[in-house]
Amino acid sequence: MRSKCKVCGIIVLALMTAFFIGCGNKNTGDSTGPSGQIDPTVNWPAGLQASFGDTLSDITLPGNGTGTAGAFTWVTPGNNVGNVGLQSHSMRFTPNDTATYNIKTQNVQLEVSWVSMVWVEAGTFTMGKDIWGGYHEVDVTFTNGFYMGKYLVTQGLYEEVMGENPSCFTAANDRPPETGETDAKRPVEMVNWYHAIAFCNRLSILEGLTPVYSIVGISNTNADAWLHSEVPLSCDTAWNAVTAEWSENGYRLPTDAQWEFAAKGGNKSMGYKYSGSNNANEVAWYSDNSGGKTREVGNKAPNELGIYDMSGNVSEWCWDLYNIYPECAQTDYTGPNTGKFGYDIRVIRGGSWDLPIDFMESVSRTYTDPADHTTYIGFRLVRR
Repeated sequence: MRSKCKVCGIIVLALMTAFFIGCGNKNTGDSTGPSGQIDPTVNWPAGLQASFGDTLSDITLPGNGTGTAGAFTWVTPGNNVGNVGLQSHSMRFTPNDTATYNIKTQNVQLEVSWVSMVWVEAGTFTMGKDIWGGYHEVDVTFTNGFYMGKYLVTQGLYEEVMGENPSCFTAANDRPPETGETDAKRPVEMVNWYHAIAFCNRLSILEGLTPVYSIVGISNTNADAWLHSEVPLSCDTAWNAVTAEWSENGYRLPTDAQWEFAAKGGNKSMGYKYSGSNNANEVAWYSDNSGGKTREVGNKAPNELGIYDMSGNVSEWCWDLYNIYPECAQTDYTGPNTGKFGYDIRVIRGGSWDLPIDFMESVSRTYTDPADHTTYIGFRLVRR
């Protein structure tokens, strides 16, 4: 059995995490052009993304901001994207045919979040075969796409949201980062499945989203009810009975199927053995190359979707109870109703810094008790 870190320092970390931008639209009715021209019909960009500290010009527009009808640009591209909350920025559409159509300007409302996320399009894939359980494969279809965290949840982000940093791999605990790396950008660990659930709900409340998870007796409007200090460290019946409302817009853990679909590259999959490559050293921190510690997120190559560290670094909590795969094809599968061994055990994915290369495969999955908090398990986020 692996040892667990028992002495965990609390350190003060600077906010360093990336931001995700979602887009809504507010039509100002503005247009420019000679008298007699008509306004074009425009589908304004949605799902825009940026990182903390970016200016508007850094935000990637769908199709690089161009199309057969014209191009989108920011009116003030040098403006900085600020803190969490709603912001409104002006975007301009310039039609290809400016002799006929006006240049159209519109305010675009941005929802600024703590987390940088990647869109995973809906699709169908073959889940498995689980190399450890030897279980059969199963076809899974997603009727809706979803956003998945570009990076593992970091120590810096976790402390900013949850009020403390429980991680063992910190300089304060004599487990300093690799030269040139920082503790703040290393993945959080020493968090159990309950901590991950609480983080999702607290972050959702702080950002004005509707929490996905409900636990009897705990408020879904009071963010402080989900602080790190409020989370049980041993098996808890009430927390094990948590329910999920999948239609809500808040943060949550990926399902087992969502995790594997994204790890394999979604609809862009090249069929790699590991997440993004057939060479584990290109994409994964594991026992042969990690130096016996967690590493700063995003320093290996991403997979086909632009998601980092889905092989190695730390293993990742998923929503699902652990059991064998269903025999029949599934649509929007959210996991089994009962655990394989008759009690609550949750799926973990992705391998970690202390495991050998086989655990880095995208089909590899293991499990543990939801109260287990160790140096080799962290998590990443999903949103609809």
